[in-house]
Amino acid sequence: MSRRPAAVLCAKILVALPVFAGQPQPGAEKFTPAETSLFLSFRGTGRLYDDVAKSQFWTKFRTLPGILMLRMQLNQFLEQAEEYQLFVEEHGDLIASLQKLLREEASVVVPNESTEDFAKFIGCLYETVLAQEQLKQLKPEADAGARAALQKQTADAWKKLLEVRIPSIALVVKTGAPEALPTLKSLFSLMKRPEDEETDFPFVSKFTSSRHKGVTIETVAISLSDDARADAVDNLDLEDILPADAARALIKDLLDRYRQGFEINYAQSGGYCLISLCSDKKLLTELIDRQKAPEAETLVKKAEFAPLLEMMDGDVFSVAFIDTKAWGPAYNEHLSPLLVPLLDVLDRQDPDGDMLEPLRDQITMLDRVLAVYPKAIKFGGFVTVRDKGLLSRGFLKLDPAGAKELNKAMRDARFGHASVLELRNKKPKLLKLMPADVLLCSIDVNIDPAAHWANLSRVIDQWRPAAARIAPIKKRIDILDKYDKFVQANVLPKMGREMGVFIARAGELNTDQLPGQVAMLQGVPSPGLCIAVEALDAPGLRKAMKDLVVQINGDLLANEVPFEVELFTPEQYKGVEIQKLLIDLGKGFQPCYAVVHGFFVVATAPELVRKMIDTGAGGKSIAMNPRYRELPDIYREELMRMQFVDTEVGFEELKTLVRFGFKVAEAQVQTPEAGQEQLGMAMMMASIKTTLLQGLDCLKVIKCSGGCTWAEGDTIQARGRIRVIDLPKPADATATPAAGR
Repeated sequence: MSRRPAAVLCAKILVALPVFAGQPQPGAEKFTPAETSLFLSFRGTGRLYDDVAKSQFWTKFRTLPGILMLRMQLNQFLEQAEEYQLFVEEHGDLIASLQKLLREEASVVVPNESTEDFAKFIGCLYETVLAQEQLKQLKPEADAGARAALQKQTADAWKKLLEVRIPSIALVVKTGAPEALPTLKSLFSLMKRPEDEETDFPFVSKFTSSRHKGVTIETVAISLSDDARADAVDNLDLEDILPADAARALIKDLLDRYRQGFEINYAQSGGYCLISLCSDKKLLTELIDRQKAPEAETLVKKAEFAPLLEMMDGDVFSVAFIDTKAWGPAYNEHLSPLLVPLLDVLDRQDPDGDMLEPLRDQITMLDRVLAVYPKAIKFGGFVTVRDKGLLSRGFLKLDPAGAKELNKAMRDARFGHASVLELRNKKPKLLKLMPADVLLCSIDVNIDPAAHWANLSRVIDQWRPAAARIAPIKKRIDILDKYDKFVQANVLPKMGREMGVFIARAGELNTDQLPGQVAMLQGVPSPGLCIAVEALDAPGLRKAMKDLVVQINGDLLANEVPFEVELFTPEQYKGVEIQKLLIDLGKGFQPCYAVVHGFFVVATAPELVRKMIDTGAGGKSIAMNPRYRELPDIYREELMRMQFVDTEVGFEELKTLVRFGFKVAEAQVQTPEAGQEQLGMAMMMASIKTTLLQGLDCLKVIKCSGGCTWAEGDTIQARGRIRVIDLPKPADATATPAAGR
């Protein structure tokens, strides 16, 4: 007999072993219906809770002065709450069972049909509130025909709302314990009340049971007492705004609907506790059906879900999946049509337009963007695993035509990032200019300078009606408007597609020449902000900015007669001209701009520009930051956008700012004339300062975080990590996430 078949079989088993070892078994997704619009799952929450409870973070956090005080006050309150003490003593085992129930895995399932139910319910609710509000706003002398029409509209809206089906949501909890069902029944039994007992809270009116494919389904009916129903209806003031007959009929329908209440169905099957929050058992029976039929269509067999299965190669903490095909039509049919009547109601409440005018354009444009969003994003999701903190990987599957339509809608709406879904990877040149000591940095290779400028213009436009009533402000807005064409013609065309932002220590403030309490900020280490945009024509951009600054300054100071005014003063640094604002508060704050290694740079302090110049000339870049180097599997050479946060150093900077902030505040209350009240305030501020400083020390367990996105065909891939130094990976983790995935 040949040994070849046996050898082949052994080889296949050996090849498959790493897969079985490294790929955890799917959770609730293995029996979740394929037609699910939202799936969200958390796993290992009990182990995470235990790790946090044993961590240095929790040891320090629970002993903070402010936390100790809160714990003491809470304990005193609970000790005095006799009902609470009796409940804990009587139902301690039940509380422990509920805590145990949620330790392993808990998932939320929203089926496609419930997406429309949600939108329909919210839409009908808004429609009802709007109709009733319009009716209340009618003046007594209003036309009788108009009043009758609004009364009918209000009554119809209420009837429509009463006919809406309660959306189905399922909570799926993994449990190997047979006592899960009795635990839930014991919990609901605590809410059991006789139907004639008056209470203001919802209560369980009855229990029923049924069977489905050998599984017992328990049904709990939740109701309101007669008095509670009557009070709820009285608060609607229907008798004051509707004709008597219409009000009586509607009140009867409302009381009947309240009397019906709603149901909660739950069962235990296949090692899971299934809980359905709806008015029928349909979703629950669908979950049971798919547990019993391996060939049924479920999420794990859905092609759209496959990328997430590949990402589940470690100690999974969370899984999320969204399918947008049901969300778009639901929004456009039930929610979008309500924006116009909503704006009309707000119009009548704001006759001068102070509140609404700045928002009307924004709300309308946002509606246009939301209407096309589901056309651009077909589906997506992410998986988070525990690995020296949390590692997340995710994706968005796009429809190229829809993405173009969305980008156009965003550009028409003048939203700042009109190219948000432009699938173009590039090696960021700014990385070589980012100093090693950055606290935060963000780089994007797909910006649209014109869209960002349009976003700034939109902000000015929104407040133009209110500003027009204030002459001095109106004059300055008009002056800025005058240069809009100059910027579009001479500045924006000279800017490229790559932009970066970073925050780093800029130096110390110099405020000793300033009056009052501001002088006490002398020596504060000031974090500086720097924005860099790719310059396609560096000399032309430099000249255009000089011309713009001189013109605007001349107009503001010389009654709109341009003349040469030195608003900025130049500084030469290693062959680069840095234009610095004449306002000088030391190294910490002196706004400036320059063109550095092909990028137009605006910064709050020249020190940041000098750092970029030095870095580009061969100095230490962000690649040398020890925290950045702890995220090697996060960043790609070519990408769309990336972020990095050095939280370990950042929290130290915040501690310094907190100390100086309280130094100024304490000086205001600690005066020779201070009375008992001021002294008490000083003691309280000292306690708050200590709590904040020690709290920031606790947060230093978060060492750093970072992430990036890139395009693969018509899919946006994303990856991010939060590096934690105090919460080690559990020893029983199934596998280590693949590097570079």
